[in-house]
Amino acid sequence: MPEHSGHGGGHGPVIPPWENFGKLYGELRAQLLSRHFAIGRYFRADHLSFSNYLGVVHRTGGTSDDTQNDLIHDCLWSNVLNGTGTNVYAPPDSIYRNAAGLLDSPFGTGQPNDQLFERWRVGDHWRVNPLMYSGQLMVCLAVEASLGIPGSLDILARLLSTTASLFKFPTAPYNGYILRWDAVTTDHWTVVPGQSVQGGPNNQQAADPAGKPAPAASGPVEDLEEIVPWRLGVCCDFFPFTDPSAPDGYLYSTPLDDPRYTAYLESTDFKSLAIDQQQSYYAARLVSIFQNRYYEPSQDELTGYLAGLSFVSAVVSDAAIRAEAASQAALVGGWMSANGYLLVRPNGGFVAQGAAGVGSSLEFPF
Repeated sequence: MPEHSGHGGGHGPVIPPWENFGKLYGELRAQLLSRHFAIGRYFRADHLSFSNYLGVVHRTGGTSDDTQNDLIHDCLWSNVLNGTGTNVYAPPDSIYRNAAGLLDSPFGTGQPNDQLFERWRVGDHWRVNPLMYSGQLMVCLAVEASLGIPGSLDILARLLSTTASLFKFPTAPYNGYILRWDAVTTDHWTVVPGQSVQGGPNNQQAADPAGKPAPAASGPVEDLEEIVPWRLGVCCDFFPFTDPSAPDGYLYSTPLDDPRYTAYLESTDFKSLAIDQQQSYYAARLVSIFQNRYYEPSQDELTGYLAGLSFVSAVVSDAAIRAEAASQAALVGGWMSANGYLLVRPNGGFVAQGAAGVGSSLEFPF
């Protein structure tokens, strides 16, 4: 192959020399894994996101011109609630919808370092179907491991460690009920006023899942107190629970009779409501599903996730990783088998995102 070749008589993309493909692959791999896998808004996530909304988190309609920091805000993300509640705010006044929107903005057309900063400033990692995409990533990493690419086993081990942490229920068969995400792997937290903390700015964007300020980062700590403008409050995707036995202090299966939850309304009852009552119910129901049930798994997710685990077991030679993949598959299989291959929640009812369909066909693979 010529050192540089194109398409259509010299027009079109230029193909680099073959020896550069390894370098280009490594750069692309690092960009994708760091932006869409390893980093969350407030915690290290090691969990896939589908798309990233750039900017900072503000209350929608707020008057502050602070475009560098999260402001005090609540739990209602405006991309679901049509502009009310909380918004991922990117300068000058909206989310960057695409690359052109970033490049055309005052921040994007400034110094190269400004643009680099904006591309990394993620306000919300949108983790739709993360288990399904995790299965795809498992396949990629398993192939890399079989080719001897350094670091691939470490990344795969981190991914499996995160998926293992999403099993929140200790008793069979619901010890095989896996979540899409938990309090650590979501970006949806309230932000509350800060407080005086020891250790300076290292504490500014860190808190444990209970909302208490985290210890300062490792390294020298200045002997001073600093007033931090905000700290994390509570996770927005789950109801907090005071029972000390609750994982992370949150309910990971929403009780359908919880007074904080807007339950399903029979069609006849819904039609008997006045128009304004129907609209109010619909809005409240949408909030309940998005905030308190959207983390529930779906059948398409489980299919992709289990396919990834199967591929890892077939291709990867590392005994510990193969054992972990087999363990997770056995947990999910036990839960599904006990419930007729329908996705049944630990405290009753079916998952909200697709409880039936392809599941029964998984009986033979299991």
